[in-house]
Amino acid sequence: MVLEIIKAGHPVLKQVAEPVDFVNKKMRQLLDDMAETMRVSDGVGLAAPQVNVSKRIIVVDDGTGLQEFINPVIVKGDGEQIGLEGCLSVPGYFGDVKRYQDIEVHYIDRHNKKKKLKAEGFLARIIQHEIDHLDGILFIEKVEALIARVGGTVEKVDRWGKRRLAYAVKKFTDGFYVLVNFEADPAEIKEIDRVLKINDDVLKHLIVKHGK
Repeated sequence: MVLEIIKAGHPVLKQVAEPVDFVNKKMRQLLDDMAETMRVSDGVGLAAPQVNVSKRIIVVDDGTGLQEFINPVIVKGDGEQIGLEGCLSVPGYFGDVKRYQDIEVHYIDRHNKKKKLKAEGFLARIIQHEIDHLDGILFIEKVEALIARVGGTVEKVDRWGKRRLAYAVKKFTDGFYVLVNFEADPAEIKEIDRVLKINDDVLKHLIVKHGK
């Protein structure tokens, strides 16, 4: 069954999820439903809080197959990588986030067996992103720069890029985006919101995070 993915602003996304005491039939069904939801949503990871279930469960698929983690704990992290991330709970927004390059994660599987996994690169990034959800953290609270999809013409985007230091224009294969500089004055961020119609909850994260 495909589940509803809740969006930024929902209180469950800001809660620390509860550990799973025992993986029963209901939890296994949740794992199946989360995997289906992730796939139909074109995601690479999904955490239980994103489907309004405050439990420490994540599913990921980096292209090599589905992996399930219950009560995951990162016990070791090494190196550093910075890469572009998005989130099914914050649709339309992307940003560069700093993560460990290599991690070791301990968890239990759907059969209540203790497991451990060493992951690197993209898989490590996905796991870290999803575990953040279990601690009530959204990627927009960690981004070094937020990228928001912009409607309208290229000329409009270019005009804004030239007029304000708060912006830099970045082109992707499927459209144009505006890179928001977090040093922007709150008044400018509000103007960005007015013009680009940035989601109010995302806007609030930007202002609160930087103490404006």
